[in-house]
Amino acid sequence: MALFCKGRFGQNALLLPDLKIRPKSFRNVTKKYFTSLHDNIKESIENLFDTVARVYYDLYRFREDEVKSLKIVEPIKIKEAEKGNLIFDKRLDRGMRWEQEEKENKLNRTATSHRFAMKVIEDAIVNAHGLLEIVRGEDTTKPSPEIGAALDGLRKDFYRIKRRVHRVLEPSKQYLKWVINRELAASDSTFDAGELVFAATSYGAINDWRVDGKLTRACDKLVAALPDSGRLATKRPFQAHESGRRSIPIGCEMSRALANLLQRTGHDFDADFVGRMLHIFEDSAIELPESTATERLLGWNFD
Repeated sequence: MALFCKGRFGQNALLLPDLKIRPKSFRNVTKKYFTSLHDNIKESIENLFDTVARVYYDLYRFREDEVKSLKIVEPIKIKEAEKGNLIFDKRLDRGMRWEQEEKENKLNRTATSHRFAMKVIEDAIVNAHGLLEIVRGEDTTKPSPEIGAALDGLRKDFYRIKRRVHRVLEPSKQYLKWVINRELAASDSTFDAGELVFAATSYGAINDWRVDGKLTRACDKLVAALPDSGRLATKRPFQAHESGRRSIPIGCEMSRALANLLQRTGHDFDADFVGRMLHIFEDSAIELPESTATERLLGWNFD
């Protein structure tokens, strides 16, 4: 759970401002920060609770609308069958049957994922409410706990939540391992660099960037696979629509993931690799119309 409370200039009011000011002014800023910290924490957790509760409600209504749109038409008229009359329901022609089957299959395919997502959000709502009780006090008729007691309670609860999150993410960890193993074993003709870079980066982040054999081999393969253009190749979409529309990650997102992966793992690379990484920025640079002879303005077109 990331807590944020909007302060001056859009900064997170939960963080002590990093200001280069006179010592006396800094003492005043620090005093004001700690004086308002309890209220800011309370506001941020209230916002968190409202956000996850809204997400839960929106998902619930979306699924409810999906189920309602699935108008099941049985092949025979059930009410007539109860009277002993077996009559074919003419509304169920071949076209309607095909459309009905498609909607049923989509609903069934996503049922497990939907239940899993709802359980995760339910857990987030319970956790957010528990955090609210810590900063408000379980008995709202009494004054809120002192900031020291509230922070200690939040620290203990955040540790419990962290462990819970990692248990929930276990299926995702196993899936990422499977993707990494598949791409490490793939031949040159079937290898998908985009799949490997995103899977390896996600796997590293979930495991607190503990470098193991999988991450090392993934880094080695990605460094070797980066072409002179600096664009990692990918064919697998991260989203595919039944109409045929497919969404593929753009080159700069794969470059960003690769840079993050190498930086986090401390993987070695040479000057030649750096040159290849920079080519994607050099080849995609576009000089803006607002450029002048004394000041060039550049943008980048990542397709």
